[in-house]
Parts: sequence; C-alpha cells; structure tokens
Amino acid sequence: MDLTPIHTSSITSEQVSIPMPMEQCDPNHSWGTTFINQPPNDTITIMYQNIRRYPEDPYVSLTMIQRDYQPDVLCLCELSINLTKRTMDQMHKDFRSHWDHASISAAHTKDNFLNHKSKPGGVAVIALGKTTSKVTDKGRDNLGRWSWISITCGRFTIITIVTFYRPCQTSITMAGSTTYYMQLYRQHILQGAAPTINPRQQSIYDFADFLSKFTDHELIVTMDANEGPMNRDSTSIFDSLEELGLVSAYTLVTTELSTLPPTYNRGSQCIDHIYITRPLFQSIKSITIHPFGCGFNSDHRPITIQLTTGNLFHDLTRFPHRTIQTKYIKKAEAFREYHCSRMRHHKVDERIDEVASMMENEATLDLISIN
Repeated sequence: MDLTPIHTSSITSEQVSIPMPMEQCDPNHSWGTTFINQPPNDTITIMYQNIRRYPEDPYVSLTMIQRDYQPDVLCLCELSINLTKRTMDQMHKDFRSHWDHASISAAHTKDNFLNHKSKPGGVAVIALGKTTSKVTDKGRDNLGRWSWISITCGRFTIITIVTFYRPCQTSITMAGSTTYYMQLYRQHILQGAAPTINPRQQSIYDFADFLSKFTDHELIVTMDANEGPMNRDSTSIFDSLEELGLVSAYTLVTTELSTLPPTYNRGSQCIDHIYITRPLFQSIKSITIHPFGCGFNSDHRPITIQLTTGNLFHDLTRFPHRTIQTKYIKKAEAFREYHCSRMRHHKVDERIDEVASMMENEATLDLISIN
C-alpha cells in the first residue's frame, strides 16, 4: 500500500489524472497519496465533491469524471436544485448516459417558498455501474441534510456511505431568507422547535444520533463541514464523529491536520472531509485531494478515496450479525442444530483442546499424532 504523500517535485502526468487543461487544473496542487487511474477489479473508488450547483447540462463533467476517476460511488453536496420528480428523472438519465446503472439517494429541504429550479442545499449519493447490484438499502434525512446508501462487501460486512452538508451561516442574523440555513430554520419551527434553535449546531446533534444507529455497519462519511480542523466550533462535528469511533481518512497521510490544503477556493482551511470507521483503514489504497477545477466546475476541490475490497473482511473476531439472517427461521435453526449435534457427536471442541495442549507440550508434531 503506497501511502507516501505526493510531493510537487515528483509528480508526473501518469500519477495524477488531469481532466482539465493544465492552466485550469495544475497537478502540482494535488495532495495525498497517488490516485490509481486504472484500479484493479477489487478496488472501489468513492469520489466526493461540493459541486456548488448541479449543472443543467452535466455531460462534459460526467464524461471527464468517468474517464479520469472511474468512480463506483459519487457523493455530492450543494446540488442547489429543486429535487422534483422531473429533476430526479433527468439526473438519473444523466448518469445512465455514462454508466449502465445508477442508484441515487438524494435529499433537500421541504421548504416550498422557492418555485423555480434553483434551491440552495441538497445532497446526493449515487452508486454507479456494477456497484448498484450491491446496494441493500438507501435513505435520506427528512430535512435534506444528508443522504446515504448501504452496500454489501463480503458475506457479513455492510458499508454505509453518507454525504452530509452542514450550513455555513452561524446565526439567523447572518442568513438571508433564501439560504440553506433559513430553509432549515423554517422547517425546524414548523416541527415545533423553539425560535432560538440554531440549525448549524442542531445538524451535528441529529447527524450523530443518525450515525449511532449503524452499530453493525462500517461507515464512510463524506461532508462539507463548513468548519476547519484547526478552528473547531465549541460544538464540533469532528468531536462528535470521533466520539462515535470515526477517524479522518487524511490521518493516513498526516496527523498534522493544520497542513491540509484549503478545499474551498475562498477559504484558508480544509472544510471538506472524509471520515471512516477504523477497520476500513487496512483497506485504503489511496486518499487524494485533487486540484481546483477537476471534476465538476466548482469552487471546491474533489476528493477520492480508494479501498481494496479483498482486504476488508479477514478479521474473524468481528461478528456483526449475532443471529441467523434469514426469513426461513425454522429451517435455519434446524440446520444449525444439525451441525451442532454432529460437532458434539465427534467431540470437536474436546479434540481442538487436545491438539492445542499437544502443541504446547511438544516441540514438533507429526500428522499421525495430530490425526
């Protein structure tokens, strides 16, 4: 696994994809590990980006994303469009024009004051190509702050991939009437919240509560936190994620998060992040913050994380499912009881203990004595 940080003096065009002309997308501004342009079949590529607005004609952007990143899952923040049935059908058609299959989980606020196409906020997680066959579940927040999909990897492991968009305004006095913050504020009030509610801080409490329910899943959280790791709020999204056992994927490259490059072109800190559960660390092949101008034409940098699915599920000490997962309960219980009875009949447990004892007392053991 190559987790050596990319240095500007050693970058070549083969190491970093260049989906746009050099003057718009300088490869020397990439950060992280080397992105694998042609990943093997056992690698899953997740691409995240705050796209500022989903384009009316995304053909060029999707063509370059497919060519240069070949994502299996695409996570998008700030769609800034009304997610009506018509726009959702068009989005599905857009992705189907580049991939054979697409499974979309998208969300936006239910605020109805805007009747035109534009609507600040919105998130989406899209499984693409063959990955759609592994989708077992998907959903979204009823206030439009996050969406997610769950995919199966191996026999027992489920990975839930979540995209979260946190409001940037810190108080109601700083938020205009059409902002994402004010949309959330109105929805909270309609649900009976006190007028003093702060949607920016409330989103942290609600999001942490949502993630805490996935106790038997591995998690990959992609987000525009609108908060830098070195300038944390008193109630920080990073603290909440770390309390849940998630860690920044960037720590594979550096523990000095102050050295992360800005991911917003008018900002000074990294506000776009990927957090994962610890068991996924062993499977990461690359984590890369790509240059401005790559992916969608946005004011945020795209980020990719690549994982080797073949390395995910060898820890036999983890048993996420403690009961038989089947709708044929009686048949499954009878099948299990049959095997347990055969193990008791052949005294398998006693024989294992006997072999272990022999191994402790004998320097060498031949096959006959073990048998």
